[in-house]
Amino acid sequence: MKRISRASSLLAIIAGVVSQSIAGAQVPPASSSRADSILEHTIAASPGDTLTLDLATGGSVMVRGWNEKSVRLRARLGGRDWRDTRVEFAAHPNGVRLLTALGGSRTRTSTSHEFEIWVPLDYSIELESGGGSLGITHVAGTFRGQTAGGSIVLDGVRGQVSLTTRGGDVRIADSDLEGFVTTRGGAVVLSGVKGSVQATSRIESTDPARDGVRRVDLRGGPIEIDNAPKGAVLHTGGGRISIARSGAAVDANTGSGDIDIGPTLGTVRAITGTGNINVSIARNLADSETVEIRSGTGTVTIVLPRDFDGAFDLMTGYTDSFGGVPRIESDWPLQLDQTAKSPNGGTPQRYIRGTGVAGRGGSRVVIRTTNGNIVVKRSP
Repeated sequence: MKRISRASSLLAIIAGVVSQSIAGAQVPPASSSRADSILEHTIAASPGDTLTLDLATGGSVMVRGWNEKSVRLRARLGGRDWRDTRVEFAAHPNGVRLLTALGGSRTRTSTSHEFEIWVPLDYSIELESGGGSLGITHVAGTFRGQTAGGSIVLDGVRGQVSLTTRGGDVRIADSDLEGFVTTRGGAVVLSGVKGSVQATSRIESTDPARDGVRRVDLRGGPIEIDNAPKGAVLHTGGGRISIARSGAAVDANTGSGDIDIGPTLGTVRAITGTGNINVSIARNLADSETVEIRSGTGTVTIVLPRDFDGAFDLMTGYTDSFGGVPRIESDWPLQLDQTAKSPNGGTPQRYIRGTGVAGRGGSRVVIRTTNGNIVVKRSP
């Protein structure tokens, strides 16, 4: 690989070029039988500058931080029409820019490009892409832009973020970020994340109040969060929700899927259309705090502190198709009542209700489910 100055740093690929070598990067002739082309280039760079990605062709992008004062590009141009792609990699007033565009006369083109880029550890990134995934690892800076579709993966990054994808997973790990990441569909997984970064699928909600609460709102897909020090509001049209630890209130709602919460130090509201719910409360709740759990169909298990103070209002309904009678099991004494009810026009159901008080009975635990057991346990 040849290291060149900012002034001379330019790669270009134009359809019909017979053979060309630019700054050490060989471009095969148009008649070549190769399925793709590998390009490599390095440009001198200063920490604190910006990498601008203007990718009209789209393509997957992986940006890695390294301890060098330079930006290195390794590009693989692929797909049926890769020879119609023009690539410019050059110095820019604020840093370095990578630009791709399509030439040729085709009305429909097909490309599959991959860009692997190394930047100084302190470097910002701006993205405008016709489609493709974005990955950033071990970089500190400001990350802004959008892709027409593809996953966004941030690992070991710090700074401000405002990134959008029209469809794809969002995964953020071991990072300290402020701002937002949006997707119109896909899984959201946050692991080891500090700061008040928020994820949402609603483009109109990309400037939520930055109060430190984890906010994830998906039209569909699973949500996994390992830690929410200031609580979480998690909504998905369908998919599993899991939050391992929370330091404040949790509000979780899914159209269909299991919900696992805890241990948490705050109130809980957990609702699923169909699925099991498991909740663990790590401290005694204040009189004004409540736990509300509702499942259209499924088993609910809750673990409470040994010295829990609260009132229980538990009810499970079941139909003849359930094939048995669900149970309400509790480490605290409850009064159990069984009733039968036939809703107008609905499926006949029977109900088991459990009520009781622990300690002073300050807070409230309300659980509703159908065709599933309710289990209330004391913490070990």
